Amino acid sequence: VQQLFTTTSFQSMTCPKDIDNITTLENPISGLQQKAKALLGQELPKKMMETKDPYYPLDFSRAPKLDAISISYLVWRRDFYGTVMERLVRHHAEQGAQIKILVSDVISLDKDKLMLNRLNDEFPNVKVRFYKYDVASNKDLADFFSEFHRTMHVKLLLTYSKDDASANTAFFGGRNIHDGFIFNQS
Repeated sequence: VQQLFTTTSFQSMTCPKDIDNITTLENPISGLQQKAKALLGQELPKKMMETKDPYYPLDFSRAPKLDAISISYLVWRRDFYGTVMERLVRHHAEQGAQIKILVSDVISLDKDKLMLNRLNDEFPNVKVRFYKYDVASNKDLADFFSEFHRTMHVKLLLTYSKDDASANTAFFGGRNIHDGFIFNQS
């Protein structure tokens, strides 16, 4: 295992498994809808998207049985997009899935942290961490610019089901969980 992470061989620097199905999601709404489909088993209702009501009733009857979810984003806002994602993740937390969430601390607002910390506090199977660059140990880099740019920018959503391989999904890159990244703000 150690050699896998220390080798400079090109083959070891890519995914060790052949990927047979890659879809790019250029449209911001299709990105949200595909994440919803991975967690809800179906796209979000059209009326929900039209009204932008994050509390619109959802049908979880087709939601996959997930054993684990891993999420990492620079931004996870408590807006329409973020609240919907929290509801979808909460469902899986209630079902016992192991959930790990990593979000950048420096850009998170108090209301964002409150939402995610509530999820963390209510479920022992949910672990939320706010990444913060350790400025104290890097005094030469301790300036305003470093505080905001030396942070975690990884965007990732992974779902895992040991009983249903079709429910195993991976979203890499893309947009943050924030309305400003999916809705036209003009």
